[in-house]
Amino acid sequence: MKGILRDLENISQRVEQPSKLYVRLIFHRINLMAKSLGEVLDYAEAVVGKEILNKRKSLTMESFAKETMENLKIIMDIVEKNFVRKEEYNPSMLISTLERLNMYVDKAIKFFEFHKKILEDLKSSYWLNVTFTLQNLIEDLQTIKKGNYEIIEYFKKHKNP
Repeated sequence: MKGILRDLENISQRVEQPSKLYVRLIFHRINLMAKSLGEVLDYAEAVVGKEILNKRKSLTMESFAKETMENLKIIMDIVEKNFVRKEEYNPSMLISTLERLNMYVDKAIKFFEFHKKILEDLKSSYWLNVTFTLQNLIEDLQTIKKGNYEIIEYFKKHKNP
């Protein structure tokens, strides 16, 4: 997990001063999602443990977070290759990248809502902090998704920002 976060950071550093605002926006959103996933994963591993989540025959948070981080790294590579290294920009590529990112955001929201429901069903004050953390993460991801849609709509209307 730390290796994937390090890879994301390395890619971000290579494009520290991108000239295009939309590149900075995409990287900012991907990093926000990656950091949120990393935080909730650390918290969940420390407090929840894998046993409860495995009892419900679902993915563990660890495997989900790792898969999501790898998907985010793939998206960042695509962004770097298609937007940072090229002078001209392709609005349809930008839109498809943000739509792909939103697909992963949707998966994350559904996953964390599912686990929040499991913990709420336990009706224990012990899990209250975890459900609160998951709710905050879900809200963060919904904000990222909404922002991505706003950017997509902007680029559909304005072909050359």
